[in-house]
Amino acid sequence: MLTGCEDTSIADQLEKAREMSGWMVGLTLALSTLISEDLACVIGGILAGEGHTTYFIATMGCFLGIYIEDMLLYWAGRAGGMGLLRRAPLKWMISEKKVRKGEEMFEQHGAKLIFTSRFVPGSRLPLYVAAGILEYPAWKFALYMFIACGVWTPILVAFSMKVGEKLMGWLEIYEKYAWKGLIGGVIVVYLLVKLIEALWTYRGRRLLEAKFLRIREWEFWPKWVFYPPVLLRILFLAIRYRSLTVFTLASRGIKPYGGLAYASKHAVLNSFPKDHRIARFQLIWEGDVEERMAELGLFQRETGAEYPVVLKPDAGDRGKNVVVARSEAEAREQMTSYELPLVAQEYIEGVEFGLFYVRHPEWESGRIISITEKKLPYVIGDGKRTLARLIFDDPRSLRMAGFLMKKWEAKLDDVPEYGVRFMLGDLGTHSRGATFLDAYALKTPKLEATIDDISRQFEGGGFHFGRYDLRVPSAESLQAGKGIRVLELNGVSSESTHIYSPGRSIWLAYRELFKQWDLAFEIGDAIRERDGVEPPTFREVASFLWARRKQKWEEIRGAIGIDRHSRK
Repeated sequence: MLTGCEDTSIADQLEKAREMSGWMVGLTLALSTLISEDLACVIGGILAGEGHTTYFIATMGCFLGIYIEDMLLYWAGRAGGMGLLRRAPLKWMISEKKVRKGEEMFEQHGAKLIFTSRFVPGSRLPLYVAAGILEYPAWKFALYMFIACGVWTPILVAFSMKVGEKLMGWLEIYEKYAWKGLIGGVIVVYLLVKLIEALWTYRGRRLLEAKFLRIREWEFWPKWVFYPPVLLRILFLAIRYRSLTVFTLASRGIKPYGGLAYASKHAVLNSFPKDHRIARFQLIWEGDVEERMAELGLFQRETGAEYPVVLKPDAGDRGKNVVVARSEAEAREQMTSYELPLVAQEYIEGVEFGLFYVRHPEWESGRIISITEKKLPYVIGDGKRTLARLIFDDPRSLRMAGFLMKKWEAKLDDVPEYGVRFMLGDLGTHSRGATFLDAYALKTPKLEATIDDISRQFEGGGFHFGRYDLRVPSAESLQAGKGIRVLELNGVSSESTHIYSPGRSIWLAYRELFKQWDLAFEIGDAIRERDGVEPPTFREVASFLWARRKQKWEEIRGAIGIDRHSRK
């Protein structure tokens, strides 16, 4: 075994490496293609450049491994069909959905896909299996694949060999730590190959641009990157108010802990008396799919809520697993795929807004401190470009291209007719493509009075701080306080979402969030003094979060204030 010891020269190490048969290196590379074809070629090229094997052996080893593997995929598809994809190891490597998409592409474009797929990563497995399932002539597949591998493999190995040689020459540390340098070189060249492959196609280039834009624009940053300054502000406030959790009292009627995390959507909406301004809803427990479908059917009959109907996790997280089911089949698919408690809610047409409401105990009435208009994503067809091309060509949709490519995978090759608006999303969730716009200018005394009236009806401990998600027929209706239908109410950890307006400075966003958390602690402290209640301990909050993570539902139900027999 080779080591990077200080008393062993690079020449001695290379000499030991040459003791291994060159053909053994080639066999190892052939087997390595089962893990990653490109990585095997990169390693082979660098080993050849360092003298551990010859370029011919490295190329032949990779060529044979890739060719045999691809032919096995073809014969697997031909012999086993779709059923084979449900068993290991193929079920870990490729989905039925991708193979069915491959079938469609194969029927449209035929043999040229066999050759071109070798140069387009991500398309290989589904296309080769699809070729077998469609019983494309084996001799044609073998011939095209032989030519494609014969072109692709020598190029990739040669590229890795040349780049690897130069890279190792730059790494002075390589002389001291030979194999660490070799591993580093493989990683660098592999990433470079992946970059070149991504740049090979229009789709790859646009996806790379989308990633760059999401890094540059803070509104797309993950929470763990954006939130540290806010957490420091919360720690400062905790010291000032002598409690890390006193802010949860600001809306202690929302369970658990003011809606800090994983609040039950059903329990929150159920805290309002029957009111036409609350969108009708129904809790559907986990259990047998047929029983859950029966519960959904009963809800629809009682309320007249026909399809589409919204199905969302009772304890949701930023729009994950939320589905607008437009048919019984789609509802059943959601019931099957998401086994935890769901909330069924009537689908409300109109414009969606987020309104942040606060009411200090000393104020005569509550106030709206933020209004966000949520623009749903869409593209307009021109009768020429595919849906995929329309998404890539739209500046806003491009930023969500990774998500949208998966969501609309089955329709990416469709060509929308001229002038037809294709809606890419139906939920006002930022993580699913909605654009958030600052609409604070729409605030009126009538709107503020209407939201204050709704908020004062909240039962079970009071609501003083949080964000409403609602829909109205128009912006004018919102200003008049008419036609409001509340979809959700989010507690103390919700955000004034207008901060995510495109182009808004991150410093302005932090300033708004700091003000919001200042209010949360101030209101919570005032309620503590007025009512003589103590906030939950940090241990209690941590215990709940742990139970939720472990999905200990009996403990969770008690904390969020619902029982197994609740129906409304």
